Amino acid sequence: MKKITVTTQQTILQGWEYEIEVPDDFNIKHHLDFDQDRIFEIINKSGVEGHCLDDDFIEEVELIDVCED
Repeated sequence: MKKITVTTQQTILQGWEYEIEVPDDFNIKHHLDFDQDRIFEIINKSGVEGHCLDDDFIEEVELIDVCED
């Protein structure tokens, strides 16, 4: 029996969670529906570090190469 080397490229989706401070009049529903860029801007400007949720999953796998050892 022989061995081969298989190389793949994977697209992995990963959830992240952030806690940010917003003004009292911040309308959550409005911003989630219409202005995701504004939410990301708040996260980036505030320097808040998120934490990775343990919910990784592979969305796509592509075979790149197969070779004999």
